[in-house]
Amino acid sequence: MRRDELSWFSGQLPVIGPVRQAALLASQAAVIGLGRIGTSAALALHAAGVGKLVLIDPQRLEDEQIGPMWFLRRDQIGTPKVRAVADLLRDRPYGRVEPVLSTAEAPETADIIRRSGIVLSCANTISARLKTERNAIAHGVPVVQAAAFDGRERLGGIVTVRLPETPDRACFGCLAADSGAIQRGEGLLTTVTSLLGVLAAHLATLIISSPHGGIPDRSIFVLNGSTGTVEALTVRRRPDCPICGAPA
Repeated sequence: MRRDELSWFSGQLPVIGPVRQAALLASQAAVIGLGRIGTSAALALHAAGVGKLVLIDPQRLEDEQIGPMWFLRRDQIGTPKVRAVADLLRDRPYGRVEPVLSTAEAPETADIIRRSGIVLSCANTISARLKTERNAIAHGVPVVQAAAFDGRERLGGIVTVRLPETPDRACFGCLAADSGAIQRGEGLLTTVTSLLGVLAAHLATLIISSPHGGIPDRSIFVLNGSTGTVEALTVRRRPDCPICGAPA
């Protein structure tokens, strides 16, 4: 690592060391879905030192996102989400950010997944999440999914991790239906979605910077937003799962 890089990450180098930090700087992570959770995850990954972020989302900024996304301005309403986040990080001294105005189902997204070291899926439809999970598994790429519960019923959310090294563990598809959508308008407390995004980014950081990451035996992380606790679970995959159900 260069001297300036050692300075930029001096706070976390005593924790992960220069070798693991260099692995982060050399990595590419794809973040699919730049809503509340995905944006929090992308910013945390950049702060940790991921060398290249590819941000994928087809949507443009709306009024409702001005509040939870602190860096947005009213004059950016109508701007593609991916471009707004990329503009925010453009002048940072390290890390590249590539905005891609596209969907999880697009062929170009499958190619980006294939070329990435890890994928974080925070899309707002089940179909997009399942397509991402399927592509990541097919290309042997680790995939992390983060989703919030409806805060009117339960504060919290879930983060799933699927690693190529643990094909017997549940994927996101094991827990979700094969079709349908996450209904927009659900109750989303900003502090909860921020926690979920940072938790997903933290797990991705461990996976990127270490071959074993410290979590190979955990596939489900459930955030209880009322107590501030996270339960880490080991869940076996469903043999009939349409996403990962092929024999391990």
